[in-house]
Amino acid sequence: MRVSEQLRPLTFLVGAFGSGKTEVALNLALAAAREGLAVTLIDLDTVTPALRSRQAAAILADAGVELIAPAGQLAYADLPAVPATVRSALEDERRSVVVDVGGSPAGARVLASMAGPIAARGHHCWGVVSPWRPDTSDPARAARELRAIEELGRLRLTGLVCNLHLPADLSDEAILRGFEVVNLTARHLGVPLVFCTAGPGRAGRVRQVLDGLAEGQRVDIVELRLFMKAPWEDDPAAAPWTAAAAPTQAARAARRYQ
Repeated sequence: MRVSEQLRPLTFLVGAFGSGKTEVALNLALAAAREGLAVTLIDLDTVTPALRSRQAAAILADAGVELIAPAGQLAYADLPAVPATVRSALEDERRSVVVDVGGSPAGARVLASMAGPIAARGHHCWGVVSPWRPDTSDPARAARELRAIEELGRLRLTGLVCNLHLPADLSDEAILRGFEVVNLTARHLGVPLVFCTAGPGRAGRVRQVLDGLAEGQRVDIVELRLFMKAPWEDDPAAAPWTAAAAPTQAARAARRYQ
C-alpha cells in the first residue's frame, strides 16, 4: 500500500487510550515522507502525555517530517483555541498533515475547535481500533465510543484502522477474530476498514491469515515500526488489560455479533 495515495491533505487519527493511534500516526507520517510528500505531524494527544509523538522527534526530523506538539493543557479546555502554529500547519497547502488527536472526550473537543481550517481542505478522520482492549473487543461498544468522538469533535469518521499489533504471540485464530471484531465495528458505523497494522516482522503472517477471508475480501497491511513504550511493557502486571485475555475477549465478541 502506498500511504501517500491513501492520505488526504488533512488526516486525523482518533481512538481510545491504548488503541495505538500514536504509533499509527508516526508510521503514516514517516511512510508518506519516504514516498516524497512534504509532511507535518501534529501531536494533539495531550490526554496521554506518556505516549506522545515527541518521543520520536529526532527520527521525524531526520526523515524531514515537521513535528508540531503544543505543550500545556490544550485538551482540557472546554473549547480550546487552536494555537497559531497548529492553525498555520492546517492551512499550509504545500504540506500533507497527519494529526494525532487525544483519545478522550476532552481530546475530541480539540477537533471541534479546528472546524474552520478543516472545512477548507480535504480530510480523512480514521478511527484506530485495537480489538485487544476490553472496551473495544465488543463491536457495538467500540462503535458507540467512536460515535461519541464524532459528536464531540464535530467531524465524521471516514474509515477505521484495525490495529492488530500486540506484544504477544497471537494464534492465527486470534488474528482472524481480532480482525472480525474491527470489521464488524466498521459495519456498525457504516465506514470502510481502510487497512490493518501488524507489529514488526508480523505483517507476512497477518497477510497470510487474512488472505483466507471469505468473499474475496482483501485488506492492506501496514507493518509498524514501534516508537512508543508504555509503562506496562516493562511491567505487564501494570497493563490496563492483559495480552493473555485479549484474544479470548475478541473471540467472544466476534462470535456474539456474527
